[in-house]
Amino acid sequence: MNIDNINTNSVFLSWPIPAGNRSSYGIEVLGIPSKNLTVYSESVLVDQLVPGNYYTFSIFAIAGNGLTGKTTVTSTFTVPDVIGNITKDNITTNSVFLSWPHAVGNRSSYGIEVLGIPSKNLTVYSESVLVDQLVPGNYYTFSIFAISGNGLTGNKTVTSTNTVPGEVMDLTAPTITTSSVLLEWQPPEGNTSSYLIQNLGNATISDPVTMNSITIANLTPGNYYTFLVSALVGENNLTGKSSSIALYTRPGNVTILKVSKVNTSSLYVSWLPSEGNRSSYLVEVLGDPPQSFNVISESVTITNLTQRNQYTVRICAVSGEHDLRGSGSDMSVILSDILSSTDVSTSSVRLVWELREGQQISYRINVDGFPTSNWSGTSQEALIEGLIPGNLYTFQISAYEGNNFLYGYESEISLYTRPEVVRDVHLDNVSTSSVDLSWLPPVGNHSFYRIEVTGNSSQNLTTTSESLSIQGLIPGNMYTFMISAVAGGDVQGARYENSTFTKPDVVRNLNISATTTTDVALTWDPPQGGRRLYQIEIIGASAQNLTSSTESMSISNLTPGSEYTFFVSAVVGDNNFQGDPTNVSGITSEYQSWGCNYSSDISVGRIFQCVIFHSREGRKY
Repeated sequence: MNIDNINTNSVFLSWPIPAGNRSSYGIEVLGIPSKNLTVYSESVLVDQLVPGNYYTFSIFAIAGNGLTGKTTVTSTFTVPDVIGNITKDNITTNSVFLSWPHAVGNRSSYGIEVLGIPSKNLTVYSESVLVDQLVPGNYYTFSIFAISGNGLTGNKTVTSTNTVPGEVMDLTAPTITTSSVLLEWQPPEGNTSSYLIQNLGNATISDPVTMNSITIANLTPGNYYTFLVSALVGENNLTGKSSSIALYTRPGNVTILKVSKVNTSSLYVSWLPSEGNRSSYLVEVLGDPPQSFNVISESVTITNLTQRNQYTVRICAVSGEHDLRGSGSDMSVILSDILSSTDVSTSSVRLVWELREGQQISYRINVDGFPTSNWSGTSQEALIEGLIPGNLYTFQISAYEGNNFLYGYESEISLYTRPEVVRDVHLDNVSTSSVDLSWLPPVGNHSFYRIEVTGNSSQNLTTTSESLSIQGLIPGNMYTFMISAVAGGDVQGARYENSTFTKPDVVRNLNISATTTTDVALTWDPPQGGRRLYQIEIIGASAQNLTSSTESMSISNLTPGSEYTFFVSAVVGDNNFQGDPTNVSGITSEYQSWGCNYSSDISVGRIFQCVIFHSREGRKY
């Protein structure tokens, strides 16, 4: 007896004509449901069966008088029914939970085919399965089918999904200004198609971006922000776990309103509020003795100053726990019992003094220095102009009643005018760990230079020459260099400020991980320090220039059998500052296998045949 065309609800049986004669055939069907049939030909379609059930078919010939011949028996399962819709729950970075309704009829198990990277085949005995050990962000197709007791399989039900992408790594903010923030991060494990950037408590900042960096603009100075960056995959933008970074924008500038002498050791200063917000104001007093403290309001009385000592007072807004500073406002002052100065600039000095009691009192001031000058008048203050930046001057005051000199009132103070800003600053020979600074001296005079370095690491340096090599920096990081001329001991001029990234370091362990006739896969380890992306240059039979945000790249459209050299370098900054490349060379495969047919079950006495076809230069062999 032959069993053909087994499906979910029927089995087609056929058999040879027995010797002799017969009038009909009887068929006994044992199973659920059981039935008895009579047919007059050597075949029958037994239908109305239950999917996945086990049936035994007994067939015998019947003579005209009802006598029956010997029974021939065969058994089989019907094909299991197709399962219903698959439900996908609890999709994570590494697993997907699948469930489905009970198939109509019976089955012994379910088969699950997983297509993707990695692919796998599973067998389960219930209507659900956790498919794990998957790759974050990868696309997978799941085919599920019922299996009967003898291994017959039902039709497949198919569903697809991406796993949840992983969490982005190393989220940093290398550049923070009063109104913008540069965010950079490294791709998550697995795959991702784009990134979602959000400001916590506000709407999404922008459309998804494909690069692993973004500059967020139009922010408020001194504000606190929390930014979330999430990886996305798939047409429906399946979102991974967010990485967050909390920071303050740099506070706005401070403008000084008023400076007045309180007494010989105290000074009152007030200023306008900085734009936006701030946590406090930092007041720095450079001189002998130095001071540094924070205040909340827009005014302060600075005490404990020493008579006839010149001080530079700097006031700037700060925000956050780490005192992120805005641009400061500087002034230079000197106090004494009679004659004081509350505003020393590069070319002028504002002098104030105590009034002398009497009638028709006038004052004369002699300026000793270069250039010399004189001033006379009846007011309580004078602005002495036309001075040279960074020069030392002595100011002497005397009082007259009419034409009579008033003894006992004489007073003098000596001070430096503030130096001018340095000129024509150059940042040269920028390497992975150093930057060479050079500049022209300021107009006027100065004693030395002070250089402040801020970034991943901070430095405070001084020099008497117009150049300095800054060492000990970290590759691929942003640094800001502030150069100011100093006169005397602590009379500081305005700062010149410039920023640059250090050169990224070389990538490590560059390898060719796979090669075909037209494709090459590269992998490498990240460089020491920072990087934003990678530049890949291909030189050979065909040239290409590509970029990658991950430590791998699949390069296609190459020529078979050709040698190529691949150069990979790290890149930082919006201007794509590129590090030195690391290179590796390789040859694409010369032959292409386009068909193969073989039997892998090799045993004694069997024929083993393998025919492999190749193509070379358009011809097949």
